[in-house]
Amino acid sequence: MQVQANSNDVFNMNLSYTGAQGIGTQRLESGFNVYPGDLDYDYFWWHFEIDMPTDFLVTGEVVYQWAQFRDVNDEDAGVFSVGCKTEVGDTDAVKIELFAGDNSMENDSLFVAGRSWKDQNEESNFNGHAYTRIENDSMYELLPSKISNLNSVQSCYAQINIDNKVARAEAKSNGQSIFNRYYEVTLGARLYASDQDSSFIGLPENDFTLKFGEPQYVPPEEEVTEEEIVEQKLNTP
Repeated sequence: MQVQANSNDVFNMNLSYTGAQGIGTQRLESGFNVYPGDLDYDYFWWHFEIDMPTDFLVTGEVVYQWAQFRDVNDEDAGVFSVGCKTEVGDTDAVKIELFAGDNSMENDSLFVAGRSWKDQNEESNFNGHAYTRIENDSMYELLPSKISNLNSVQSCYAQINIDNKVARAEAKSNGQSIFNRYYEVTLGARLYASDQDSSFIGLPENDFTLKFGEPQYVPPEEEVTEEEIVEQKLNTP
């Protein structure tokens, strides 16, 4: 398997309105897990990451990270949002959500304010989606920060099967490829004291443009042994 990066966007967070001391960032990274065979299924993944003062990330705290995507060049394309929920200290309490439609996911949205994370934007929640968590619990553990010893990092990963190379080539020839498109993205996060809590700390939202690239498996170069190098030199005129 090859892991290929697609994008990596990081934003500083101003936390002064929460009364917090210190600094924070939010990251949205994306990429592909690509396998060698033409009929092997490949995967596209999102990596949401919050780096903020540990005082906010107490055991049991729900960290809900989300991103909404709007196709830049196709007004008729559907707007969609991906939500990624983790609970500090419980790597099993992961939930990936997909929302179809342009209902706002921002903190002051009528579809968010006054609702628990489970009830937010329930009008657009697409329960039959194909996103899954990554089956590696360590990906969802609370980790030390690299920017401050007062901070910790909470990540959430979501992945989706993007079919095999043969099927993707056929879709591309029919003009139905989902790749090499640009999206306007809004990225945000919220902290809830529990699954039932309808009040939250809303972290700052950020807007940016992201290119959804295309996975390409690159065959590794053949390893050349020292004996082969010596033999090649001996046979070189």
